Amino acid sequence: MPAVRGELLLAANLHREARRQLTEVGRRMDGRGMRNPAWCPWQLHLSQALALTDPRQAAEVAGDAVRRARQFGTHSALGRALHTAAAVTQGSERIKLLAEAVGHLERSPSAYDLAVALVDHGAALRRIGLPQEAGDRLYRGLEGAVQCGAEALAARARDELSAVGLRPMQLRVDHTSPLTSQEQAVAERAAEGWPDARISEATGLEEREVARLLSDVYRKVGTDRAGLAKLLITPAVGLPRRPASDPG
Repeated sequence: MPAVRGELLLAANLHREARRQLTEVGRRMDGRGMRNPAWCPWQLHLSQALALTDPRQAAEVAGDAVRRARQFGTHSALGRALHTAAAVTQGSERIKLLAEAVGHLERSPSAYDLAVALVDHGAALRRIGLPQEAGDRLYRGLEGAVQCGAEALAARARDELSAVGLRPMQLRVDHTSPLTSQEQAVAERAAEGWPDARISEATGLEEREVARLLSDVYRKVGTDRAGLAKLLITPAVGLPRRPASDPG
């Protein structure tokens, strides 16, 4: 597939050849009306290929990818597009893009993409002098990296934590672990269509903690919020139904 070839050229640091290949892929896909970045993220790779030689065009390509993802894409597609846009953006806007990317990827089953975004966000927060916020992101990014077996990313997260003055936690990884009781509680309610604010009120958890728990659920069961309802009515696959007598 031409898009895959372009990605491989980029990975081999053959940026000029990658630009040509990916530009042609984009021309063909746009000509066919195929503008959904979830089908083929050629713009994300093209932005990376342009970043060193033409940062302005790289930002334009990434920005268009974000606009398309907002129109067509899933949380996974939009999170990746925002993360790519952040990579070619400077200053406070980069921090905002990274935060939004994390927010969308937390609502997707894209565990590795979330781990990368968390580490990048944490590193960016460290550089602007926000060590507490940076540590939160970096710890979560490290845990995700270890769970994905991404050793280079985990090493980078540890280096960033050391730069903040924090010691990486001893992580326990069990890929077969079931949902915890808290994860189960928020997942069942999310599957029934409850917004995070209502789940927070019912469980006594902070809304931010609800979002974090749901993010862990998505990675464990391999689906996003929309897929939880199907799991709820298929106990063999994932979540058993909460008793009807439970008032919430």
